[in-house]
Amino acid sequence: MKRPVLLLGGLVLAIVASGVATMSLPPGPPRAAVNDELRRLYEEDQADRARADGGAIGPEALTARDRERERRVKAILARERLTTGADYYHAAVILQHAGEPPDSMLAHELAMVSLALGDQRARWLAAATLDRYLMKSGRAQRWGTQYRDTPGEPAETLYSVEPGVTDTMREVMDVPSLERK
Repeated sequence: MKRPVLLLGGLVLAIVASGVATMSLPPGPPRAAVNDELRRLYEEDQADRARADGGAIGPEALTARDRERERRVKAILARERLTTGADYYHAAVILQHAGEPPDSMLAHELAMVSLALGDQRARWLAAATLDRYLMKSGRAQRWGTQYRDTPGEPAETLYSVEPGVTDTMREVMDVPSLERK
């Protein structure tokens, strides 16, 4: 019995060594490139916020520009043109500024996909978009990322935070401790 097993083993070894039985996996899909339009929209979004903070652009103009960017992001998303973690991150940042709760939830979902695809910038964004959704829905936030201007107060006030999320969890998601706020 040993002889046939040795012959068979030798035959397999000879075939593999000759390259006849060499298997190669088909090439994977090409590495996706970041969507240039989403990157540009993201950069415009961030630049507009810097201009608004400096007083160079008013709130009405900022809102109008935000709505146009949101429209473009939704069109890109509808055509399934988001492929990288950065694409999902860029789209989430833009949609987090939207006015309606469903858009805030979509921003949260985009941030979660970005995080799942390895874009670590999305950690804080995933927490913040959930908080924004909850706040716009009239509910307490979970992570403690959202503030409101309160009439008569000198600074923004932390929006109501529901207990449950710990500071250890916040640290993992790049959200500052509530003790430091």
